Amino acid sequence: MCIRDSDSPILTTVSQKRAGSGSMRVRLSSATAIRIKGERFVHGFLSHRFSSPRMEAGTLTLAARARQFSSFVLLIGTITGSDSFEASHGVVVRNKDEFLIPLELMTIPSAQEFKDQVASLSPQQQGFCQSFREMQLESTLFGVAVIQIQPQLEKLLNLAPNSLAKEVELNHNLMELLITYQVPPELLAFQQVGDAEVGAKDPGRVRQVKKNAQELFELFNRIKVRELQDQQKQAEYVRAKEAARLRAIRDREEQERTRPRREFQERIQEIEHA
Repeated sequence: MCIRDSDSPILTTVSQKRAGSGSMRVRLSSATAIRIKGERFVHGFLSHRFSSPRMEAGTLTLAARARQFSSFVLLIGTITGSDSFEASHGVVVRNKDEFLIPLELMTIPSAQEFKDQVASLSPQQQGFCQSFREMQLESTLFGVAVIQIQPQLEKLLNLAPNSLAKEVELNHNLMELLITYQVPPELLAFQQVGDAEVGAKDPGRVRQVKKNAQELFELFNRIKVRELQDQQKQAEYVRAKEAARLRAIRDREEQERTRPRREFQERIQEIEHA
């Protein structure tokens, strides 16, 4: 993942905080918030803009790409405090997905420039401009959070760390069930059965998750087959109804075509009987 200008990544100065030095609170909804613990990087980028039309601001692009068989959640938002991150957009990037997200930039005047520009305004207008500037300066620090899916998936399914590292097919199936079919994680997670204690790194945990995923896939496949059969029956019914309608039209046309002949024959028979 990188931020680039045209086709080249931009160069930044960076300050790094190691994992364990704190956590960031991310609010996902009005009732849901999570804590992100991991490495944190603060990047600084100095953008020069001159009078040349080719140096227009707002040409930066956030590029995110996932490797084959890997996946992560990308959150984009602003840093609202020393330990809080407000996400405004999010996307799941997996299996060679590539997203190019244009970033709209806006230059905020410095304090002296702002003071010079509002000096000629009335006190009421200056107060309004000051409030608007404070709103602009609030939460202007752009933030990006990358959440690896596999460790969270292992924790969600009651598996030991790195249990899914070599389970490529199982990873794909789990992502398909959770994202495409919106399956509750409780139907996939390992659950203790009986009194025998199963160790955290016991392979039986992964086998049970595989079995749960396989059973759900078989269930969805049966549902797909049933739906396909219903669609085929519906299509056959529509075709039969259309064929019956066409036969009725042909019969009416045949009757209309042969009616003069029948009427003529009936008239001849009436004359003969008379």
